[in-house]
Amino acid sequence: MPKVRTLGYALNRAIQENFSPGESKRSAKFQLQGETDNKIYSYAHKDGLHSTAKDFAKFIKENFGTRTVYEIDYKQLAAYLEHKAETCNEKTLFKTVSHLAKLELCCKCTYASKKINWNTKELVIPISANNTGITKDKPMDWTTSQKVIDYMTRPGTHSEAYRSLELSRLLGMRVEETVNARANRFHFEPSKDYPLGYVEICKSDGAKGNRPRIIPIQTTEQLEALKLLCAGRTGNDFIVQKSKIGNQPLEKKSVSKSFNRALKALRLEEYKGNLNHALRKDWAQRSYDLYRESHTKSETVRYVNKILGHGEERSLSELSHYVNDIW
Repeated sequence: MPKVRTLGYALNRAIQENFSPGESKRSAKFQLQGETDNKIYSYAHKDGLHSTAKDFAKFIKENFGTRTVYEIDYKQLAAYLEHKAETCNEKTLFKTVSHLAKLELCCKCTYASKKINWNTKELVIPISANNTGITKDKPMDWTTSQKVIDYMTRPGTHSEAYRSLELSRLLGMRVEETVNARANRFHFEPSKDYPLGYVEICKSDGAKGNRPRIIPIQTTEQLEALKLLCAGRTGNDFIVQKSKIGNQPLEKKSVSKSFNRALKALRLEEYKGNLNHALRKDWAQRSYDLYRESHTKSETVRYVNKILGHGEERSLSELSHYVNDIW
């Protein structure tokens, strides 16, 4: 095994030994069957890694007394990210995490030791102090949303817009997704992966960014409420219909108008124009709390970002738009 001198030397040597200038990344992936994660192909990438390695080594040496790559652990990486978040924006934090992950792979390849396990895949990107202009809309709690539903379903009313509200507070669906939701997207049969069933959001259902996703049904109360909401709907039937005759979806603008009338009547106009989003936020917090009870913080951040339709980005800043209490 190569002799490891100082921490800075060890990190820089790992970078140099995995640098392949002029080599084609695509060609290497083909020849090595995808085993190229440790390789560095451009001078710009190499220079960026050297810069991160120097700064990182200095920080953990001063704060943790770390002297070798074998002593680096998740706690040190997380502390370094929190330190960087004080001055760096979110884009820089994403790049820093990417560099740390590459450094871990390079060190594993160069020093061929199972002792090197930094757990960079578990890193959660902290909220940057430089992120300004974030609007934290007020979430609508369950009791308040029930008042709105009660008003919208009072005797003499015929609009099915309340169903859109139900889907948002039960599943965190966007308004576009609620008006395009069909009965055959709801699966109430238990399975190994989804004991209480799940709901599909397909590209054709208005999924933002054409990102399909699966939303697990999390509680028996949620399951029973969804079954009641879907009662009488089968196959391609829309859940939120324009009328009781025919299978036409209610338009998004009609849903918004119905919501705004209800909010005005109930003196809840602080939610005007943003009711579905306020319900998504409340659902996101409830989903976070439920999943967090049996999972790590980083796992929960990825999970909730994914079911919200944001992908699995490990960004705490991204999730903080929706979840106020991240513990």
